[in-house]
Amino acid sequence: MPDNNKYFWSPKKNKMPAFKFPKLELNQWKDTRDSIRTVAKIMGLVRQSFTQKQKHWYHVNVRPSINGFSTTLLHQHHNHIFELEYNFHQHQLIVKDYSGNQYGIGINEKTESDFAQEVADAVKTICGEEPALDDATKNSNLVLMYNEEHAMNYYYAFLEISTVFNAFKHSFKEETSQVQLWPDHFDLALLWFSGRKVDGVDVNDEENADEQMNFGFSTGDESIPEAYIYITAYPLPDEMK
Repeated sequence: MPDNNKYFWSPKKNKMPAFKFPKLELNQWKDTRDSIRTVAKIMGLVRQSFTQKQKHWYHVNVRPSINGFSTTLLHQHHNHIFELEYNFHQHQLIVKDYSGNQYGIGINEKTESDFAQEVADAVKTICGEEPALDDATKNSNLVLMYNEEHAMNYYYAFLEISTVFNAFKHSFKEETSQVQLWPDHFDLALLWFSGRKVDGVDVNDEENADEQMNFGFSTGDESIPEAYIYITAYPLPDEMK
C-alpha cells in the first residue's frame, strides 16, 4: 500500500504537502477500475430508485466522501433514511441507515449480477423496498477483479482532485453543479453555467438550453489510455472549432 503520510495535512507547516500523484496507467489497473466503476453504476441505480428526477441527470450520480464516494442521504417512501457509501479503506460497499444498521459487501471475484443482487437485498433489508436494477446489470456475467493497492492509488488521486474541484467551484458566482462522479464514463466532474441560454434551443429543454462548461477528471478510455483532466464547452465557441 502507498505511504499514506505524503498525502495528509502537515500540522507543523499548516498546509498540505506537495501531492505526489500515483501512477494511474490504465493498462495496469483496468480490471480494478472497471470493477469500481461497476460499483458506482449500481450505486447510481439505487440512488435513481429513491430520488426524484433532477435536471442534468444529477439523480444518477454519486458524490465524493471522506472514505470514497456516496449516494448521500436517500429517503424511502416510509421515510426511512439510508445511504450507500463505497469505502476504500474497508474495500466494501456499505449500506447503512439512521438507526446504525449497516451491511458491508465486498466486490472481488463476484459477477456483476451477484454483487448487484447482494446490494439490492441489503437495501431491501434496511428499508423494506428493493431498488430497481436494469436488465443489463441483473444478467451480467462480468467478473469483478479488484486489487486493493491499485484501488487506493485511485482513491488518493480522487480525494485530491475532488478537493481542487470543490475549491474551484466556490470561485464561481454563477450556478454550478456539485462535484460528482458519473458512473457511465467514470468521470469526476463539475458543471458551470454562465446564466445565458443557447440561441435556437427551446428554453424548456433543461438538458440543452443552458450555456455551460464541464470540468472533469477521467481515468482513461479507448481513445486516451491514461488518466487526464479535460474541459469542454457547450456550445463550442466558433474560435475553438
